[in-house]
Amino acid sequence: MHLDKSADLLVDEDLLLLAARKGHLVSVHELIEEGMNVNVSDDTGRTPLIHAAEKGHVEVVRELLEAGADIWSLTRNGMTADILAASEEVRQILREAMAARSKG
Repeated sequence: MHLDKSADLLVDEDLLLLAARKGHLVSVHELIEEGMNVNVSDDTGRTPLIHAAEKGHVEVVRELLEAGADIWSLTRNGMTADILAASEEVRQILREAMAARSKG
């Protein structure tokens, strides 16, 4: 069975969501390097950044932020990565990034 290019992209985007949720920094980095959309979302509206923040994966959060992940992205329930962050350390990283981005 041959999948077309758009199907491959969907699989890769699903892989980025999964890698972020599981805290697989190397996989997240490699998928970003391949050009994956860091702001892809699942059916709940969660982006890789939201998944990583929610699970407390500090280094993955940093990697996604460096790649330009949208800090203000909302889940379908109106939650941000900052609100869902599993730890104060992740929350602080997100707040510092918010402050830096809002300055310019």
